[in-house]
Amino acid sequence: MVHNRASKADSTPHYKRWLQRWWQPREPAQQFYKALEERCHRYLACARVQSRGIFVFLDLASVPTDTMQTFAYEDDYSLP
Repeated sequence: MVHNRASKADSTPHYKRWLQRWWQPREPAQQFYKALEERCHRYLACARVQSRGIFVFLDLASVPTDTMQTFAYEDDYSLP
C-alpha cells in the first residue's frame, strides 16, 4: 500500500520539495510572509521561550524564525 502510494508522483508533491530542502526543518512560510507584507509595515514579536514576555515591534526587514512568536499588529491598540 505505501509503495503504491509513494510511487505516484502526484500523491506526494511535497517529496520533490523535500529533496531540494532536506536540511531545513520545515516548509518555508511564504504565505505568512506574503500576508505580513500586505497587511503591515511592522509586526509585534516576542521570544518563544521566556519567563516574562517582552514584546517589541520589528520592521519587515527582520525575518521572524521559529524562536519567536509573531503577531500581525502594526498599531499599538489592536491587542486582544
